[in-house]
Amino acid sequence: MKRDWNLLLVLLSHFEAETIEQFFDDLESDTWSENMLPSEYLKGKDDKEHLKKMVYGHLDLLIEGEFVKDVSLTPAYNAMLVSIGPNVALTNKGHDLLAALRSKNLWGKVKETSAKMGVELSLETIKVLVPHVLNNLLK
Repeated sequence: MKRDWNLLLVLLSHFEAETIEQFFDDLESDTWSENMLPSEYLKGKDDKEHLKKMVYGHLDLLIEGEFVKDVSLTPAYNAMLVSIGPNVALTNKGHDLLAALRSKNLWGKVKETSAKMGVELSLETIKVLVPHVLNNLLK
């Protein structure tokens, strides 16, 4: 699976808005809900199972990176089970990543700097580049 920063932004936004449970209910339904971000993001994609794998894979990245808390992903027979606890939320790291992804100027400069340096845009790279880019933007 290739990491998709837009999908990570969508997931983080739903955690922040406290609509992540509805997001996953929507993902499992046969039709997308009217005002859900996945509708637009996933529009035109034919293979729903592939979409689910993408979303679950990206949720797993957020869980492993400790960007979200009180949510788990468990493999089940031919499916993945998402367990959402009563205290589901973004962590501080999750809020920081969401803020960086939302800022068009900051995010653009992070991608540009990463490309100039010839390094892959990973979560570790972002942690290093965001403070550097912010310092340059503030000059």
